[in-house]
Amino acid sequence: MKQSNIALLLLALVLTAGMVTTGFILKKEAAKIDLNDPLRNYETSNIPAFKVLKISGSNGYPIDIQQDSSTSLTVLRRRKSFLKTKRLGDTLEIIFSGANIPLEQAEKNTTPAGIIIKTNSVAKITNQNTFVRIMHFQKTNLDLELTGQAVANISNCQFPVLNIRAAEQSRFNFDGKNMAENFNLNLQNATVGFLKNIHFSALKHQVGDSAVVVLSNQTLTQLFNRQGQMSAQPTE
Repeated sequence: MKQSNIALLLLALVLTAGMVTTGFILKKEAAKIDLNDPLRNYETSNIPAFKVLKISGSNGYPIDIQQDSSTSLTVLRRRKSFLKTKRLGDTLEIIFSGANIPLEQAEKNTTPAGIIIKTNSVAKITNQNTFVRIMHFQKTNLDLELTGQAVANISNCQFPVLNIRAAEQSRFNFDGKNMAENFNLNLQNATVGFLKNIHFSALKHQVGDSAVVVLSNQTLTQLFNRQGQMSAQPTE
């Protein structure tokens, strides 16, 4: 057999062995992936606790904020390059860039979360232009500030005190069962607040002339006590 043929045969054997080895390694790694794990496409890192969460960027991917005993930041792997974080004292700043979608679509966005933040210590959340979903907070006060074209969805939360300040074109709504013993609401500019699926003991409100508050029948009933007097009071 010619030396050239021998060399080609050896090369073919090496390539075949390499392909078999690579296939075996990939199969072994694939076996480690739990296809039922909803976080299989995410990366999680533990971070120090914070009291103030400042978020800005785009609304293409929702940002989930959940109450949990530990503090962590989980990001969708394919969106990792769009995430920047800064830390200043007890404030965690998150900049999550990317494409924006129309405001009406952002409210109905069912895209998997681009970021998942878990915390048990946050007292204030400021959101500029992103879509945040605040979930499962129990027996903790929250100060929520919305600006730009921010969207906030609050679901299954219980707050002793809930303060919402919305400006520019931001909007918010509630899903599931939510309770705020003291609900302080400040809407300015062209903001929209959907007061549905929220129970409150007392409501103080300041609403600008161009802002819109959408009430469900159940929420409207809450605004009147049994004596027919308003339980909600405007603030100066």
